Amino acid sequence: MNKATLTDVLLADISSHQGITYINGEHEERSTSYAQLRQRALGLLFHLQQLGMKPGNELVLLLNDSQQFIEGFWAGLSGRLIPVSVATGNSDEHKFKFFRILHQLQNPYLLTSRKTLQRLEVFAQQHQLQKAFDDISTKTLVIENILDFDNEGEMAKVSPEDTAFLQFSSGSTGQPKGVMLTHANLLSNTRAIIEGGQFQSDENMLSWMPLTHDMGMIGLHLTPLVNDMQQAIMPTELFVRRPLLWLRKMAEKHINITASPNFGYKHCLKFFQPEKLEGIDLSCIRLLFNGAEPISMDLCEQFMRTLAPYGLAPRAMFPVYGLAEASLAVTFPPLNSDVQALSVDRQQLKLGQTIQEVPVEDPNSLRLVCVGSAVPDCEYRISDEQGQTLAERQVGHVLIRGLNVTQGYYQDEIATQTLLRPNGWLDTGDLGFVHAGALYIAGRVKELIIIHGQNYYPYDLESICESLEDIELGKVAVCGVRTEESDTDELLVFVVFKGQNEDFLPVLRQVKQRLNEQLGLEVKQVLPIRNLPKTTSGKIQRYALARDYLEGVFSTQEHELHSLLTQPAQTQVDSQDRLLNELKAICAEVVPQQVVNAEMNIFELGASSLALAQIHERIDAAYPEKLELSDFFDYPTLKELAAVLHNRLST
Repeated sequence: MNKATLTDVLLADISSHQGITYINGEHEERSTSYAQLRQRALGLLFHLQQLGMKPGNELVLLLNDSQQFIEGFWAGLSGRLIPVSVATGNSDEHKFKFFRILHQLQNPYLLTSRKTLQRLEVFAQQHQLQKAFDDISTKTLVIENILDFDNEGEMAKVSPEDTAFLQFSSGSTGQPKGVMLTHANLLSNTRAIIEGGQFQSDENMLSWMPLTHDMGMIGLHLTPLVNDMQQAIMPTELFVRRPLLWLRKMAEKHINITASPNFGYKHCLKFFQPEKLEGIDLSCIRLLFNGAEPISMDLCEQFMRTLAPYGLAPRAMFPVYGLAEASLAVTFPPLNSDVQALSVDRQQLKLGQTIQEVPVEDPNSLRLVCVGSAVPDCEYRISDEQGQTLAERQVGHVLIRGLNVTQGYYQDEIATQTLLRPNGWLDTGDLGFVHAGALYIAGRVKELIIIHGQNYYPYDLESICESLEDIELGKVAVCGVRTEESDTDELLVFVVFKGQNEDFLPVLRQVKQRLNEQLGLEVKQVLPIRNLPKTTSGKIQRYALARDYLEGVFSTQEHELHSLLTQPAQTQVDSQDRLLNELKAICAEVVPQQVVNAEMNIFELGASSLALAQIHERIDAAYPEKLELSDFFDYPTLKELAAVLHNRLST
């Protein structure tokens, strides 16, 4: 069968013995063949069509369960609906993003769970979004209400140029942009990945990446299905809580190919315990894709060195470059090669500059990792502001073009015009250069902050900070920095403040709490500043603040604030309640740098979403299934959590 669309692929695979294993715990799994996937997708399509969905309607997928999500996705493709993947989340910002996306769609329907729908309704009532909720609730299919998959929906005629699905920008709190990806785009890129990685149909793949992320959906679900490979999927939350389970499952299932952003490898190392990996054999792993955020050479080396005793091949690490607008992949390095890095002067990486190589030990040294050459059916070039191609070793805009590249953003002509240049070239927004015929990424044109593979724009984060009563409009700046000790961007917040450091502490706590509560972000520092540096046109010079921070301009102030924060809080004596003390001990263990008390909002701890997941994991180990991660948002103080836990244990 000629596989011109993804639905052709699923039809071609109905006799395949390959399929998907859904890993929900160390001893909890369920498997389905691709033939069963097709049958269940068509059964789900029947119910969607009964609800009134027609070809061209958008199907918003708001589901936590991986199997339900994938079946909903393929139901949409089979009926020429347009799946729209949206990450579920407990924070207000996740819910705001859902409603922003709805506003951009023409005739959306929703597939979700009963619990998620109930939470959306409560949120809508609290934030003047009742009409939007009422509109979508009449076009919602609750997944628990589907009791049979026996009746098949009517498959629609699909062409290669039809939009297969929309990949909305992740992480940003501003207006989300929906990347339009056609069947032709996706098949071109999945085949390029298969060819570039020399995937074999008898190989196995494992993913913990979110299915709402292009790497998770396209790289680790669609690609193995197109190549008729066995795949395994574990929830992202499970990986966050138990990262070493990812490694153990790879050994158990003889996984050959997997992927992670930089932070995932770091997360594994943070929780590395030799006794928990005793006896495992990782020699089956052929490729460890590393992408979605800036790649740390030091971290690559540390990860490979740590796992070498378990048989991990020394050349398994595979650093790549891509983006949703390219469907996924843009460049791959040569197979079976060492990871290559170039040590350059970090002060010589601005647009139009020629890179300067320096020794690794140089204070200004920055090791940039080679991400290889263009994958099949895709090309890139480095250009100046006028679009002229630059010579090797000159820093410029990374432009891409190819069969895998989107034609623009859904229902957003202005953003599309900014994205696309003449002759079909797309501006990635990244800066890079070519050295010895290979691509190196040097940074972002705009001040984008990338944390845990998610994109955040400074002005979006600043807007959240400005919602605090003590921060005036235009008096805050957010930027990301990468120190020599860090492997990912770290978040800095600068607030215009004229008082003393001790008077600044309430503002500091509020900022950390708000960004953590809204987005699950850990803020490295919140610093008072007399004035924000600005250009002559009035734009905040965030790069100047980041530079000053890295050069130690704020080190004294930083030390004083840390000393004030770590002084024991003068509060009433905490209750001796056993549960409360247990919760305090868990938090203190996970976030040891903070003083913990009963009345403190848990989001004031400055913990990242990973740390919150770890706190929940430890509570769950002691009291299984008594507290959900969402309870942290409903009962944010330890005193409230302890009371809820006590009540649930009593009943």
